[in-house]
Amino acid sequence: MNGGKVHPKRYDPITTTEEVIRMMKRRLLSEEDFQILKVLGDAICANENQMKRYMTSQLSYSKVTNRLNRMREKGLVERWLVKSDLHEEKHPAPFTLGIAGFKILKHYYSHMFFMLPDKWERLGLRTVQRYVAANEIRCQLAEKMILKNWKWNAVMNHNPMLTKLFGVGEVDTPQGVLNFAFERVQTGRDFKRFLTNKFQMWKAVHEQYGNLPINGLEKNPTVVVVFASTLTLAEHVQKTLLLDLLPFHTLVCVEEDIWSRGIANSFYAPKKGGLTPVRMSFME
Repeated sequence: MNGGKVHPKRYDPITTTEEVIRMMKRRLLSEEDFQILKVLGDAICANENQMKRYMTSQLSYSKVTNRLNRMREKGLVERWLVKSDLHEEKHPAPFTLGIAGFKILKHYYSHMFFMLPDKWERLGLRTVQRYVAANEIRCQLAEKMILKNWKWNAVMNHNPMLTKLFGVGEVDTPQGVLNFAFERVQTGRDFKRFLTNKFQMWKAVHEQYGNLPINGLEKNPTVVVVFASTLTLAEHVQKTLLLDLLPFHTLVCVEEDIWSRGIANSFYAPKKGGLTPVRMSFME
């Protein structure tokens, strides 16, 4: 995987909160532009197609593209080029907040989390791809109108020392509302030790409460979803960690299936002999 940020030819970024507020007062930043910034800030990192779908009730696809391109020039948003071994075909470019976009959102929503643009240099392209993949789940669930809430980096049981969950969604299912807690397998690190440590801490919580309570969400039953880029990696994770032996309900979700077959056909149940496909018909 390689790539990085791509700046437009006309690049004159705004770097202070005062300049952005002045821009809004002069109506050079419209209410619709501000809404795009807010949606992108909430998504942390989303590709252009996802941004169009998130904004579909307010703006046409072409207007979202035009506004994103215009906002790049002032550093309100930043576009990335990511070349992935997983996706040989061309995919829509990822977007993140630029320094100007970050400053204006923190000015108006100081209590909320927005990713500081400088952090992406340390987090790298794999994290960009990780958020784009998770946003595809978030976007498809929202399009099916079964996503009731979503939280990034959620805290479990009011204890930040338990390690945070990457992304958690309250999902309306035939069995009632469930908390789907997505935990991404990161191939660039020792995932066995990383996930084993997490699961050991979560086991203790589950033994005490019979569930995995998550801050900011309703006390619904929690399903842990191990999120892997490919089926081959998912099978390796199951073989290594024996997910079927965990005390809490666990599923596996495969990114390559989400892109090619849709989210309803991307889930697997861990079993003693491997992974068994599970069709989530309510997600279709």
